[in-house]
Amino acid sequence: MTISQAKAVARTHGYTLRKNDDEYRMNIRGGDEATAYYTDDLDEAISTMLWEIDNPVRSDDCPMCGDSPGSYAYCLEHGELG
Repeated sequence: MTISQAKAVARTHGYTLRKNDDEYRMNIRGGDEATAYYTDDLDEAISTMLWEIDNPVRSDDCPMCGDSPGSYAYCLEHGELG
């Protein structure tokens, strides 16, 4: 998949994908640095985005604190969910 195709998929599913220098930045639309994912591998950025799309986290999904991280599968306090 090309970067242009990946950006189109990201937009369709509410994500952003940007190439900055030697790395790719993937994030939920409107997300901040806490929800951003960085990698130097486009395939890894795409697979991570597709995994998140297929495994959405909903409200109160962190069993430790009930944090609601939106569509990102990561609680800031307790780490990766599921």
